[in-house]
Amino acid sequence: MPNRVIRFVFYIIFCCIFAAETVFGSRARSVLGELISGKHFSEALRAGWGSFVGILFGTILKLIACGLMTVALIQALVA
Repeated sequence: MPNRVIRFVFYIIFCCIFAAETVFGSRARSVLGELISGKHFSEALRAGWGSFVGILFGTILKLIACGLMTVALIQALVA
């Protein structure tokens, strides 16, 4: 039992770190890349914002697709 709890805690920590890196890491990389290429800071922040919006929009679309597939599966199993 304690082994399962330890694995569960590590799993939750890993998921939180991965989610934070996905959201904030992509913004940081895009801003740094724009700054290295010689863009102004405001333009670099705009690129970071675009990266964040893209990730958010993609995640929302994936959740909608998963929901629709789940509904279709449940309807097929019930019918």
